[in-house]
Amino acid sequence: MKWTASLAVAAAALCLASVQATCPNGFVNFGDGNEDVCIFFFRAKDTWHGMKSSCQLLGSDLATLTGNLHTKVIEYINDQPAEDLRDETFWIGGTDEVMDGTWRWTHDNSQIPLGTPHWYPCNRHEEPDGGTSQNFLCLPNPKFYFHSCDGNAKYMGICQIFPCIMSFLMWVLVMICTSRSFVNNFSIKISIANYAMDRDVAWTWYIKATGKFTNIFIS
Repeated sequence: MKWTASLAVAAAALCLASVQATCPNGFVNFGDGNEDVCIFFFRAKDTWHGMKSSCQLLGSDLATLTGNLHTKVIEYINDQPAEDLRDETFWIGGTDEVMDGTWRWTHDNSQIPLGTPHWYPCNRHEEPDGGTSQNFLCLPNPKFYFHSCDGNAKYMGICQIFPCIMSFLMWVLVMICTSRSFVNNFSIKISIANYAMDRDVAWTWYIKATGKFTNIFIS
C-alpha cells in the first residue's frame, strides 16, 4: 500500500534527522561534538507520569542521566539563577514501579545501578529509601543526586531526545499494517495505535511531521 511505504519512509527520515540535526529550539545540547544530546528543562510542574507525557509531546522522554551527562546537567542547573532552576526538584526517567527495588530507565528498560556516584549522598548507600511509596526518580536541590520520590508530587522535568528509538517498533507496525484484515479491523487499529503512543515517542514525531496518524490508523 502507498501509505505503508510512506510510513516506512517517514520513519527512516525521522530517525536519520534525529541523528544528524542539531537540537530543536528550547533544547540544550549537552553533546561532546560527535553526538548531540538534547535536553529540555520543562518548567511547568507535574506528577511523574504527567511529566513523562509532556516530554513525549515534545518528541522526547524523561531523561536518562548516565555517566558524565548527570554531572553536566548538575553544572548547568547550578549555573542558572536560583529563581529559575537552582531551587527546584526535577523528574527524570527512572522507576522501580514494576518491581520494587529494581530501578530501570524507562526509555530502554536498562537497569540503573545503585550507590555511587549518582545516588544521594554519593559517599554511602542511603538512597533509594522510600520503599513502595516512592517509586520514581527525581533530582532534588541542592545536590541533584538521584532520590526515590513519590510520583504524585509535582516537580519540573528534564526531557531528552533519544535518536532512533522508534526504528524497531516502526518496522513491526509497518509489517502488521500490510495486512488487509488489520486495515479493516477498527479495534486492532485503536489498540496498536494506543500502544505505540504509550510506548514510543516516534509516533508523536510522526504526527507532528505529517499530520497523517489519525487518517491512517483511526479513521
